[in-house]
Amino acid sequence: MAIALDSELALRAAFDPFEQLLVDNPFPIWAQAREIAPVFYSDVIQAWVVTGHALLEEIFRDPKRFPSGGLGVMTAPPPEVQEILSAIDVVSPLRASDPPDHTRQRRPTLAAVSPRRVAALEPAIRRIADELIDSFIDDGACDFYQAFAYPFPLRVVSGLLGFSREDAERLHYWASCRVALAWGRMDLEVWKQTARGMVAFHDFVKAQVLDRRANARDDGLTDFVQSALGAKDPMSIPEIVEQTFALITGGHETTANWLTLSMYHLLSHRERWEAVCSGAYATAELVEEALRYDSPVRAVWRRAGSDTSIGGVDIKEGDRLYCVNGAANRDPAVFENPDNFCPGRSQARLHLTFGRATHHCIGASLSRLEGTAAFEALIRRLPSVRLASAELHCEKNATLRITVGLPIQWDVT
Repeated sequence: MAIALDSELALRAAFDPFEQLLVDNPFPIWAQAREIAPVFYSDVIQAWVVTGHALLEEIFRDPKRFPSGGLGVMTAPPPEVQEILSAIDVVSPLRASDPPDHTRQRRPTLAAVSPRRVAALEPAIRRIADELIDSFIDDGACDFYQAFAYPFPLRVVSGLLGFSREDAERLHYWASCRVALAWGRMDLEVWKQTARGMVAFHDFVKAQVLDRRANARDDGLTDFVQSALGAKDPMSIPEIVEQTFALITGGHETTANWLTLSMYHLLSHRERWEAVCSGAYATAELVEEALRYDSPVRAVWRRAGSDTSIGGVDIKEGDRLYCVNGAANRDPAVFENPDNFCPGRSQARLHLTFGRATHHCIGASLSRLEGTAAFEALIRRLPSVRLASAELHCEKNATLRITVGLPIQWDVT
């Protein structure tokens, strides 16, 4: 079944990022939108939808015209949920702040993922990839997301920040609560349960931050806490807690889903995986094209700081913009044959998966290293891997591509 949104009027009336067909395979609709109306208003999400690469570049590079402030969540929670969340000190995350406050908080946050920290992690990252494969390689089958894609970056970021392996499962659940509260769609009872998970996440992280303030350790969280508190314009404890949420969540949720999406696209066209295993591409080329081809970040949010225009369309002050990174990454004006998976393409690094300018992802280098280690281990140890199911499904989330498992199988030797 296809969704026919073949006019700007139809796009305005029916474009819904929570529609399951659009959640699972958004690319045909995004392509239609780019061609028909690269900027259009969606009545469903009450925001301007922007799909063209050049338009997103313009938006991302001009935070004065198109700020992020005030866009921490897509939908305000109902009173019952707000009451639960009132136990949390609310501050703006980096993704929803603008200079100069964004700059004040971003600089110390970078200490947690400094080049020194990331480079020192490489042996551990490669060891984690092999240990996870060791745990299931004799089984001949597994759910790739459950067995590898999410525990791999979760163990990496936990080790980076100094959390124990025993905390990992709780961190994963709590991070999923944070993502769902920001951009998901839930019924009331699930919303309340998710809010309670967020409160538990807050309490855990706050205790860890206060511990690092009192007892320095050799870990990324200590680097961040000390840098944040020792700055000329120091961050508050609630701000440090909030940005630690982001480091944990962004440090594994997006990578887990990106690895799963990438494996699906490689294995759903067998010739792609065989080419990868034959050494046809450098791993760095594979990683960059996988980042472009299906970004784990579907879209990001901005608003108009004043009356302005984008792509010849007038936008009123305060209007929200839904900026579709995933659509821009397949814009034929930038990427030749964009729907083809072509490692080594010269324009690959022009993708917007990590954003641009002020809000460029602080964990980009770590994600690339994780992708390199993961693909090299999988190619070396599971060359016969194949899909056990031809379908890929994702959770209903307006901002992230959150996969719902990926069954795979391989020959046991």
